[in-house]
Amino acid sequence: MFGRVLAALAWFGQFSDPLAWLVVATFTAGAVLSWRDSRFAREVTVAAWVLFAVFWLSVLHHFAFVQKSFVEGIGTLVAVPASLYAGLLLARGRDSLFVLSRAIAAMG
Repeated sequence: MFGRVLAALAWFGQFSDPLAWLVVATFTAGAVLSWRDSRFAREVTVAAWVLFAVFWLSVLHHFAFVQKSFVEGIGTLVAVPASLYAGLLLARGRDSLFVLSRAIAAMG
């Protein structure tokens, strides 16, 4: 059972690079829409947070089992629910997370 989960995570890791670019593009689109006061800014930025969680899940195997880094593995494991929670808070109306979202777009 555990071997199948590891194999699935290893397979999923091949999508980390395209996912990273998709995450940056989605955060950038959300930032532009937010700057233009578009009604779609919140939905696009929430989608970016969900994609960010999927990205962190895609690199979990690499950090935890290939590099065998406890710090990066645990950090990646924490980043998945943290990203989903940030998206949930933004969806519920916490506008201050637009600042963090724009920062992620700029860092990308």
